[in-house]
Amino acid sequence: MSDARSGLRFMVNDDNFFVSMRNLWSDYRTHLGAVSDFNVVSLYELHGSVRAEAKRSVGRYDVLAIDNPWLGEFVTDGLLRPLDDLIADSSVEAGAFNTDVWSTGNWKGRQYGIPIYTTIEVLAARTDLFSQAGITYPRTFDQTVEAAARLHRPARDVYGIGWNCAPGLPIASTFMILLGCCGAPLLRYPLGRRGYQWSELEGDQFRPNILSDQARIVLDYMHRLIPYSPPNILELDWNGRLGAFMAGRLAMTYCWSMRAARFEYDIASQVKRKVTYLTQPKGPGGVSANPIGGFHLTIPCNVGDAKARLAFEAIAWLAQSDERRGSGFPVAPRFSTAADPEVAQSTHVFTFAETLAKRGMVCASQRPAIPEYTRIEAILGDRIHAAMRGEITDDEALIQSQNRVDALMRAAGRY
Repeated sequence: MSDARSGLRFMVNDDNFFVSMRNLWSDYRTHLGAVSDFNVVSLYELHGSVRAEAKRSVGRYDVLAIDNPWLGEFVTDGLLRPLDDLIADSSVEAGAFNTDVWSTGNWKGRQYGIPIYTTIEVLAARTDLFSQAGITYPRTFDQTVEAAARLHRPARDVYGIGWNCAPGLPIASTFMILLGCCGAPLLRYPLGRRGYQWSELEGDQFRPNILSDQARIVLDYMHRLIPYSPPNILELDWNGRLGAFMAGRLAMTYCWSMRAARFEYDIASQVKRKVTYLTQPKGPGGVSANPIGGFHLTIPCNVGDAKARLAFEAIAWLAQSDERRGSGFPVAPRFSTAADPEVAQSTHVFTFAETLAKRGMVCASQRPAIPEYTRIEAILGDRIHAAMRGEITDDEALIQSQNRVDALMRAAGRY
């Protein structure tokens, strides 16, 4: 076990929130006296890196950042330390956080993760382009396609819409989120906006709901977006669409609120003061299901008790910092360039996200945090992308996905 007197080591995602933390090391040292290293890893590599570190007999990292849907896997595999005893001895209060957000770190009544930030996927739209075209902002799938068609100007290097269509994690996430906007769950659990206790699912609730009319609507919608998307849409992920939108090459883009902050503060952004944020367009018979995303800070089991207490002290300070906590829904990052209120107000996506949360218009149900999540994601990321490439039909993609997830659940003894 590592010496409790030595500096703490964090493994985190390479998004703008965690990258900004590196610029605050001196601030951390002032408060904690021990933070020594942040290793930032791309989201594509983070799951495997975190898993490998958590399985080591002697831990090299004291704090691991995990994406919300990974919790069930890491907890059931015995890789994360329960934090209840540390929480009880600290100033961290569950009531200070949005209930839905706090619950995403809970498994079978025990808390394994502390939300470090929360992000919501919304639709960003160029106010200047919509105004010039004289069209209203979309609220449905059909209206989104129509708006994208009207604003598509490839001769001017401006495309109607950007969205996650790269293979693997990006397109799988898109499919699951859009399925929720059609009012359908990924598995046969009850769909709703409020927080889920994924550890309580049982039996038929694990059966896939992929081969469905709603899933066909989702794939049809995705196909209809492609002609009004950038030419490289089949390789576009969250980084690609972010860069294209900031460069002024997209009229609309699906985006996570945390990354959207760059539209206003990034020096390279060409869309400052030209963006508004919309709720997720809904499918026929569906709802505007605005998904919760984000990360938890966790402590792996291979960290000794003394070092775990020091690590949790760091987690508690980071999670409760007044500049970020606000109303208890931690959507805003602590940017090294923007600790003052005026800068935070200029990035109104945070206010929009907070408003959705307070109105109960966010949900954590599209991406279930069950132990099989990443394997389901891999199946969908392969088969749905094959359908977008035209290599298989939509029905073939759904049938194959349904059968593979069903086999996965049967092998796990779910039913």
